[in-house]
Formats: sequence, structure tokens, C-alpha cells
Amino acid sequence: CMDIEVSPPVDYFTSITLCADLLKKVCDNKNFLDIHTAQILTQILPVLVNGPPEDSTEDSYVHYYLLPLLSWVFSTNPLLNMKWANGK
Repeated sequence: CMDIEVSPPVDYFTSITLCADLLKKVCDNKNFLDIHTAQILTQILPVLVNGPPEDSTEDSYVHYYLLPLLSWVFSTNPLLNMKWANGK
């Protein structure tokens, strides 16, 4: 992940490529925490690089930026689940 700070992606394609490479690398190492971190990064980095759509609202902010983090937490335990106010 430190590579991102040294050479940050500038567009959607480079962010996805960087994340795919990172995900492959951590999957080969079989480190559970690194795998989840790379998975979250794959979902959130393109939004951080490109920004959310212009029609974003408060709910959209939660979905774009917090959903990847919350999904990871809730997917680690089958006793946990989440229900969104708007039905997602």
C-alpha cells in the first residue's frame, strides 16, 4: 500500500490496475487482513481518485465511502447483517 503514496493513481484505469496487482500479491501471501484491505481499496480507491458522481447526497456518501468498510466488517461474522434504510 505504500506504493500508492509514492506513485498515486491519476485516473480510474490506473487505480483499478494498481488495486488488481495489489490484490493478486496479497492473495498469493494468504494474509487475511491484507486481502480484506486490498479488497476494500479496490472498491474505494477509484471513488477517491475520480470523486463521487455530482448528484451525490448524504446517503450516496455513505454508500460510496463507508459501504466497503462496513461490508468487510459485517461479512466476517455470519451473525452480523446490515439493512439499509432505503432497502439496499
